[in-house]
Amino acid sequence: GSMTLAVGKLQLTSEITRETELFVFAAFHLGGWDFHCCIQPFGSSRSYTMLKERLFGVLQEASAAHAILEMVRLFGDQSFSLRDLFAEERHRIVRLLSQENLTRLDQLYTQVYRENYGVMMAFHRDDLPVPMELQVAAEVALGHRCLTAAKALEQETENSESLLADIEAIATEAGNLRSQLNVPEVKQILERVVWRELDALLQAGSDVDERSPVKLEADIRTIERLIAVGDRLRLNLCLDRSQELYFNSLYSQIVPLCLGWLQRRAASTGENSVNLVALDIARSDEGWDLSSIRQLLELGQTLAVDVECWLNQLSRSPID
Repeated sequence: GSMTLAVGKLQLTSEITRETELFVFAAFHLGGWDFHCCIQPFGSSRSYTMLKERLFGVLQEASAAHAILEMVRLFGDQSFSLRDLFAEERHRIVRLLSQENLTRLDQLYTQVYRENYGVMMAFHRDDLPVPMELQVAAEVALGHRCLTAAKALEQETENSESLLADIEAIATEAGNLRSQLNVPEVKQILERVVWRELDALLQAGSDVDERSPVKLEADIRTIERLIAVGDRLRLNLCLDRSQELYFNSLYSQIVPLCLGWLQRRAASTGENSVNLVALDIARSDEGWDLSSIRQLLELGQTLAVDVECWLNQLSRSPID
């Protein structure tokens, strides 16, 4: 059944006096938050063996009352429960106990959602209100799938494309069912992944030898998709860390690329209107074409960083 018994020996040593004491304990979990725990000084190996045999023998009778009575007989009247723990440790155990129940509920909601998906779509097609029970099942099931995929996306890099596609598919599914997913942890994960991908992009972009226009475009597209799926899930992503990261790189990496391209354009057309003093800060960047530089700036727009003036300069005709 749901009852669990643990019996063992515990050695405690004082960090101050270095005194050591050996104890025998028994922890009886009756299910849920109900624990009955006892402890006493260790007597002998023989008495410890007899205590274990007696307790497990009573447990086989599947009687919680008899097991507790036997623990009282062997250990005395004093017992302990979750309430006797320090708050931090108690909260940790409560979370562990809750997780098992939540996993079981997630599986149940997922089953209900799958079995009634067609019914829900029929309600939507006819503009009928979906029964609250089915709507809740859909939101819980999709939220669980979304969180699972987001956690995997944060931990894995090799399968990031398929995992991101999974989250996008979940967002589409939620939109079709008009479901609002309550997944605050997914919001935090996407914010961290956006920052991670942006940091990797900017670091790779600073290395001329490793620069690849094709990879640059793919990396930028990944960041844009992450932000877009957050919008579709209505998570209201907080991108302040990513905005700060981009802004710090704007004048150290991206603006010199713009100036370098403008300088090359001016040289090729004989244009003298460009400030040559400012252009002296541009690095050697012969491999950067206009399309790649523009993509970097448009990423700034996606991050709500003001880069319009540089986009306008790149868009101007040489004879303007």
